[in-house]
Amino acid sequence: KKILRSGPEEFLSSSHNGSYEEIQLRGLVIGELKVPWGEKQPWVEEFLPLIDNWAVCDTFCGSLKPLSAQDAESLWRYLLPFYTHKGEFFARFAVVTQLAHFIDQDHLADSLALLQKVDHPGYYAKMAVAWALSMWYVSFPKELETLLSQRSLSPWIQNKTIQKIRESRRVTKEAKDSLLVYKL
Repeated sequence: KKILRSGPEEFLSSSHNGSYEEIQLRGLVIGELKVPWGEKQPWVEEFLPLIDNWAVCDTFCGSLKPLSAQDAESLWRYLLPFYTHKGEFFARFAVVTQLAHFIDQDHLADSLALLQKVDHPGYYAKMAVAWALSMWYVSFPKELETLLSQRSLSPWIQNKTIQKIRESRRVTKEAKDSLLVYKL
């Protein structure tokens, strides 16, 4: 917060990306910049290759709060190519940013379609998809149950999604038990 109040651009221009803590701090400062998306995007693009673990990725994604509806739409469009990116943490970036900022009725159909396009074999990309689908279930259980009933997800993602839903404290025991029929 002190950096954000006293000159975040100066910090970003002069800081180094050596340690985990420096990278994490850099991501938080970029995410919290109070500038329109067009000004923030170059910082984001410079930062993405530095993401090499789930903690930096998830913290960064959560901090990328759009300033306006227009910024949110720009961020949404920016995410689209990353769902099919060859880099594991680039794909996770798209999924976790969706999870942090776009679980709503307006993005439901597109989000579910995009999550099904993530095809990276890495654990952290697949886990992000299962986590996101489980969170979509909390808000839109009928739509997610329909998706699970189609059995169109990879077995690992299908089963991990069901597991994540069953671990949730926001889902009834009856709903959790009814999902077992969709395990692959």
